[in-house]
Amino acid sequence: MQNLSLEQFQPTEAKLRELALEKSKIVITDIEDKQQIKIAHDAKIELRDVRIAISLKGKELRDDANKFSKAVITKEKELLAIIAPEEDRLEKIEENAKEISARKARAKIIPIRQEKLKSIGIVATDEELMEYDDDGFQTFLNAEMEKKLISERQELEAEKAKVEAEKIKIARAKEMEEAKEKTRIETEKRMKEKQALAEKEAKAKAERLEKEKIEAEKKKAEELTKQKEYQEFLAKYGYTEETKDDFILEKTGDKIRLAKILGIFTLFSK
Repeated sequence: MQNLSLEQFQPTEAKLRELALEKSKIVITDIEDKQQIKIAHDAKIELRDVRIAISLKGKELRDDANKFSKAVITKEKELLAIIAPEEDRLEKIEENAKEISARKARAKIIPIRQEKLKSIGIVATDEELMEYDDDGFQTFLNAEMEKKLISERQELEAEKAKVEAEKIKIARAKEMEEAKEKTRIETEKRMKEKQALAEKEAKAKAERLEKEKIEAEKKKAEELTKQKEYQEFLAKYGYTEETKDDFILEKTGDKIRLAKILGIFTLFSK
């Protein structure tokens, strides 16, 4: 592996600046002048060759650098492996010591934390709180408060929904009761109207029957009167069951003719 040094680049930076300055003085005054074009071409080729040589050297140095870097990493791991276990062991001792000290300090403030949690209605065991440092406890507290707020909001929404449902239930029950009452009133009205009609018809029938009865009685009375007058009429002229053969009764319309047979004449003898 070569010595890793940036001084290995050739030409040097100073010489490259001189070369660049030299080539910058090339100016083409006639684009069709072949001699001038050749000078520019040769200068370009020279710069190209220098560029290629620099790139090749750079790649060579990078390859060496990569190999060196890998070797450094390998050696670094070997060296660290010697002391890492002891460093880790001592770090764990130190961490355990810090944890014990921290837990003792936390144990002193457990009552304060419990009082704070109790004031906002959050329950946690002492063992749980021992696991939190100040930042951890604050995170735990914030999370529990957030859960409590969410729970309270959900309970509030549930209660609100329950109240709304009860309102709807009451409203529906009221509507049903009103509809039932309306039906009852309408039914009662129809029954009253039906009863009134029945009573009216019954009254009319009773009045009609009464009228018919009165008329019948009147007719009967008239008939009795007529019968009496008829009997008196018959008696007046001597018509009786014994003398009825001596009379002729003839009914024409509402008239009754009574004629007495004065005698019978036989026209032809047998």
